Amino acid sequence: MSTRRVLDRTEVQLLVAGVDAAIAVTPSDFFEHATGLPSEAVHLHLLMPLIDMIVEDLGTTDTEHDPATGNDGASVHMVSVDQLRLALQCLKLTLMFADESAVVHTGFDRHDLRRFITCVELTGHTPRHRADARR
Repeated sequence: MSTRRVLDRTEVQLLVAGVDAAIAVTPSDFFEHATGLPSEAVHLHLLMPLIDMIVEDLGTTDTEHDPATGNDGASVHMVSVDQLRLALQCLKLTLMFADESAVVHTGFDRHDLRRFITCVELTGHTPRHRADARR
């Protein structure tokens, strides 16, 4: 089994928003108990690399399609299984502690977060990967 997972731009944005919200709304002692790490470590080792992926995308567009190279035009990023597992814990904390306005502030709704969590937990892959596999 691969130790890396592919995420598209929207999935990276969902993780950034969810992890950031979890850090902001979860009591620090509970956050550390649930994730095994203090929020500062999660910010440094998970959130910042995810933000870097988004910044890296600023110079590209999803319309850069090139059939000759197999580029389907979508920006994709690789994360480790451990990073994805930690991000899922943070998404669950966001669902648990954030009120509706805090969840809406992420740009995603509770359904988006639940769908992402459920898909990864049941299949080991992101919703995008599952959709690509069905084609």
